[in-house]
Amino acid sequence: MPRYARSFVVALIAAMAFLSCFVPAFYEPDEGRYAEIGREMLLHGDFLVPRYEGAERMTKPPFTYWTSAIGIGLFGTHPFGARFFGALAGFATVLIAGGIARELASPRVAVATMVVLGTSLYGFVGQHFLSTDVFLTFWQALAALLALKALRDPSPARARWFSRGSWLALGGAFLTKGPPGLFVLTGILALTFARHRDRRRVILDPVALVGFVVVALSWYLATVLRDPERLRYFLVDEVWNRVATKVHDRNHSPLLYLGILTLGLTPWIRPLVDLLRDVTGWARSGRPRLSDAAFFAAWWIIPSLIVFTLSRSRMILYLQPILVPFAFAIARAADAALERRRPEAPPAGAWARGLLVFWCAVLLVAQWQGRELGRGGPYASAAAAIRADGAGSDFQILNATGNRVGSISLLADAPRPTIALARKSLLKGKEPVSVQMESPVARHRTYLIFKSEEIPASAAGRTIYSGRRLTVLRHDEGERFEKDEETPR
Repeated sequence: MPRYARSFVVALIAAMAFLSCFVPAFYEPDEGRYAEIGREMLLHGDFLVPRYEGAERMTKPPFTYWTSAIGIGLFGTHPFGARFFGALAGFATVLIAGGIARELASPRVAVATMVVLGTSLYGFVGQHFLSTDVFLTFWQALAALLALKALRDPSPARARWFSRGSWLALGGAFLTKGPPGLFVLTGILALTFARHRDRRRVILDPVALVGFVVVALSWYLATVLRDPERLRYFLVDEVWNRVATKVHDRNHSPLLYLGILTLGLTPWIRPLVDLLRDVTGWARSGRPRLSDAAFFAAWWIIPSLIVFTLSRSRMILYLQPILVPFAFAIARAADAALERRRPEAPPAGAWARGLLVFWCAVLLVAQWQGRELGRGGPYASAAAAIRADGAGSDFQILNATGNRVGSISLLADAPRPTIALARKSLLKGKEPVSVQMESPVARHRTYLIFKSEEIPASAAGRTIYSGRRLTVLRHDEGERFEKDEETPR
């Protein structure tokens, strides 16, 4: 493997990661929500309790929100700042996946793993989408790499430090998304107890376990001490209801994951076929003993896949962490197939690198257009109109759309959190109610955001933006629409 091949792949993945930070619109509602919650942490000065449009939002631990807040604090209130650490985590994950492949196979398989992970359709989407999953994947990959080093390093002292780092990374995964952060542990423990029994005490080092508990549970403990009712919320609403009930209305067909693990690996379908052929051949040959590499990948992938398939809550990015071992397995199978076909297979040259660059450019353009043509484009346009009109004033946004408008608040750099208004009252034609002078809304300019096709007759004010999805009215007299207790939080 030429030395420049790895440098070329690393440079290409880095360029993709950071160019995507400059796309002006967010995918809604998820990206806008993660970015805006980080911005509201800065506005409130409270980094313990996440808030969205002024209301507490405890559905996820705070790590992703913290990264958005820090990025916005460092680089400013715009998409680059909100996305920066997510892009950095996605890029680092590709490098770490290469490290895992190098540890388990060879430098050539390491480069192939980085290519598959960084340029497959599903891998690209996951690494360039601001969400908890990009950080979850980073932490799990880092935990896996450090655990492998702990199992293989000849020095017990160094191995213990690798083990401690691995458990701290698992703590970071738990602080990012809770229990799903621990699925990589199945591969680590299976490999330890089945193949490296002499390193059990290293992997289960008491100092490492204490470090995990401190990192993983400190935020949960702090929030529960502030409000004991949150313990029931975390265990029932965020664990049981997501796994066993339809409460969260995310019960897509299990076939969703079949599509992700096939079409999502475009353009690497041929190596996927090589992997399936190898698995079939292994099963037909009496299932001989697996190598450490195959054993570890299988124990990382299969338990996660089973749990997410049986769970009643299924979302597209839930499988993103297992794309790391999946990319390694595909790269390893492709490398073995290439060895078998080497006499008639010409070496990849400049044309292959050119095609790879072209494919990456297609992905970036598709990402840009996808954000612009979806809900994010009109949101960005409405935010630009508010930001220009409200420059230098202390204004607030009132959201009457029934949808969350996090990216508008962020892109407009609203000095106050957005307030969600009840659409039921608005669409029934209720008049705006007068607000007492002690209300902050009464003393500041307000912008009311409606769906363009649902502006009530009682709405008044100067139109500063009107598009295919949204209309924005400006009020200077301090009126607002009546809030409704049924407004969803």
